[in-house]
Amino acid sequence: MKVVKSKATRVRRAVRRTRRTAAVPRRRRRRIRQTLTRLHVVAVRTNTQNTPHNSAGWRAIIEQQGVADQTATFDSTGVARFNNITTLTNAPVALTIEDAAGNELFTRTYGSGREVLVARFA
Repeated sequence: MKVVKSKATRVRRAVRRTRRTAAVPRRRRRRIRQTLTRLHVVAVRTNTQNTPHNSAGWRAIIEQQGVADQTATFDSTGVARFNNITTLTNAPVALTIEDAAGNELFTRTYGSGREVLVARFA
């Protein structure tokens, strides 16, 4: 038994062919990865408001594998900025925070792929 193609079927196929040739280019999804030129460390209290520490005179020390220890000072709003470390970090980072007297207040190791390090402590 032979299948008879109707005129309507032939017209639909012809329209589909013309649509394919005049198609708009597909939009490609772009993966956006933000890279900053500086690594920031934020010192925050563990109270209910997560307020920043008054950390004038404090130091943040970062240790990376194969890189000498780097130090940055905190401002009064609880933020330290490392100008020579770009983000996203590509290696694990060990962060130590010391007060003005040299007492160690906080120590933690962060994994790679970070833009900002947040230290929450009392």
